[in-house]
Amino acid sequence: MSDLIVIGYPDEHRAHDVWAELVKLGYDYLVDLEDAAIIWRDENGKVHVTTPAHHAVAKGTVSGLFWETKNLATGSRAC
Repeated sequence: MSDLIVIGYPDEHRAHDVWAELVKLGYDYLVDLEDAAIIWRDENGKVHVTTPAHHAVAKGTVSGLFWETKNLATGSRAC
């Protein structure tokens, strides 16, 4: 069974640091991370997605997660 964990950080750099640490923990078999994505919004409001593991599946998953989270935050509902 898979778990989805979402964690927010104050900036993109901290998220990249945490990703690097998770990779190290994975080498020691302390975590089993299948994929991850870093999502951030720039000063102009544009959303960026980085998938450090470079898995194509992650982009679709993250996109769906982002839009569902955005809809929940704004009160919109998918039909």
